[in-house]
Amino acid sequence: MKFQLLIALSKLLNALPHRLRVGLGAALGAIWFHVLRFRRDVVLENLRTAFGSEKSEAELRKIAALNFRHYGLTLIEILQSISWKKEDYRRHIPAHGIEHLEKAIADGKGVYGLTMHLGNWEWVIGAVMSRGIPGDVVVKHSKNAALDRFLTHYRQNMGIGVFFESGTRNG
Repeated sequence: MKFQLLIALSKLLNALPHRLRVGLGAALGAIWFHVLRFRRDVVLENLRTAFGSEKSEAELRKIAALNFRHYGLTLIEILQSISWKKEDYRRHIPAHGIEHLEKAIADGKGVYGLTMHLGNWEWVIGAVMSRGIPGDVVVKHSKNAALDRFLTHYRQNMGIGVFFESGTRNG
């Protein structure tokens, strides 16, 4: 299988203590922000547009650095969960309010969930699916075809149907 190395990495991450995984994610975010600087200028410009003169440049840089820390933490979480089964999602991810979804399904109603780029939305999907609630996602294509293939595999491995928003494409 093409993702065996990622599965092995996932199992390794799961064997590490939580604090070490958090430290790795924070370190990845710091390297991404301070060394790689990939999309850092875009994030800073977006923050300048959003906050105008309300925040100093130092405050904006701190917010941006925290944003990249979040990216690093989310990357570690996704890598960690590559090898998870349904039981792992149920054990690791709380699903507060899931009874409302279960009731809607029991009543023969469908449910729409709308997420933003807050927290780890991939884990939210896995937490819902692991509790027997079927679902599909509508996503945008990534600019990176390999990333698209991985994310599609990752989502389908959880039992999620994947639909790409029609206005996006690779490259």
